[in-house]
Amino acid sequence: MQPSQTIILGVPGSILQQSDLPRNSLSGNIVIAEGVTGIAEGLFENCKRVKSVTIPASVTFIGERAFSGCTGLKQPLVWHGKLLSGGNARGALDIPDGISQIASGAFAANEKLTDIVIPASVTHIAPLAFCQCQNLTRVVVQKRPHGGATLTIGENAFQECKALTVVTLPKAIRDLGGHAFVGCQALATINLPENLKKIPEGFFENCASLTAVEIPKTVQEIGPGAFRGCSALTNVRLPESLTEIPEELFENCTSLTAMEIPETVQKIGPGAFRGCSALTNVRLPESLTEIPEELFENCTSLTAMEIPETVQKIGPGAFRGCSALTNVRLPESL
Repeated sequence: MQPSQTIILGVPGSILQQSDLPRNSLSGNIVIAEGVTGIAEGLFENCKRVKSVTIPASVTFIGERAFSGCTGLKQPLVWHGKLLSGGNARGALDIPDGISQIASGAFAANEKLTDIVIPASVTHIAPLAFCQCQNLTRVVVQKRPHGGATLTIGENAFQECKALTVVTLPKAIRDLGGHAFVGCQALATINLPENLKKIPEGFFENCASLTAVEIPKTVQEIGPGAFRGCSALTNVRLPESLTEIPEELFENCTSLTAMEIPETVQKIGPGAFRGCSALTNVRLPESLTEIPEELFENCTSLTAMEIPETVQKIGPGAFRGCSALTNVRLPESL
């Protein structure tokens, strides 16, 4: 077997750019020249034949996704405590303690990774860090020590990890990114930390195996479509800390049969229950002044609805397609 070639790239005093790369596809061992100050965004993305990368001390900046998809790297690539690429990680992986960040796309499209443990030292999981890890089944983020650093999870961090079934999160979470688990079709179990204040937009969208979610009492805001397309979801209890239900929150949750909306809720967004074809019982709060457009569109199992006396307006198509609806009590306020 011939030894891998070594390629030296870059000009001292400059940021390594696309124009610095050879025309043919990169492979072998990459050495970035001493004196290079930065590496451009996405520069080595999907360079699957690169075996190793040497980054000099002169580099002070590395762009997002610079090494995303470099699944040919023999060892994980770490720079100043930031895991830039998981390389050819396979099977079960314990990320070493001391890593503080997992970069955008660090494990993107890794089809060999099945199980990952993230240490308490990690404070930031960047957007798309584990997206499309098709065989990843379990993620455990270790518990922080008392007074330890909080964790942020970026947008789409675990997008379309279709085999992911179990996620364990620590209590010390500062921020969750939108669509973090979108398309995780096998996800059945996840613990939301007790001090959580917000569930962002599309967080569990199309998690088709999720049957129940316990929303912490501390949650004050839920983003649009957070549970959209969770077709197995049967049980959700909304906390009394909520004042608003956003648009399309439970759209196409086709197994959801009942919903009690807290009296604290003053506003519901359009299409919040659109396509909930198994929904038979909904209790609307007396605090509600408007039923928005398409709220219950195509809720084909809904048979009766009592609209609170406080409601002053019903939007277009609010009950469109409710083919089983036989009894509606309208308030005198309309």
